[in-house]
Amino acid sequence: MSTKHLDIPETIFAFAVPLLPARDVDATVSFFEGVLGFRRSQSRGAPTEFAAIKRDGAEIHLHRSDDAALLARSACRVRVDGIDALYARCVNRGVVHPEGRLEQKPWGSREFAMLDPDGVVVTFFEPLQP
Repeated sequence: MSTKHLDIPETIFAFAVPLLPARDVDATVSFFEGVLGFRRSQSRGAPTEFAAIKRDGAEIHLHRSDDAALLARSACRVRVDGIDALYARCVNRGVVHPEGRLEQKPWGSREFAMLDPDGVVVTFFEPLQP
């Protein structure tokens, strides 16, 4: 199967917002607030079915799901500046993925992974060169 590259010169893709599953959206929001300093910017439902959280230029959306397979396969990547301080905070909070310690990668970044309360992987990366 071949793919065709579409030339759309007048369009700039500015950023993407991941949509991650959570068994308990409010608990996951609290986790991101307490560990990473995110703040809830919106939510819907009672119990909460959807929430958006933000910190600086990063935004993550969460939706309620009890699908264990979906939770196990979900992940996202977040670009940061100051990865060493973030890594130290995540180590101190015990949320670093068992196989996700801070490393320099061959593709030109330093990165580590953490697990949210449902085991969803969030990888933080900082480019070696801006």
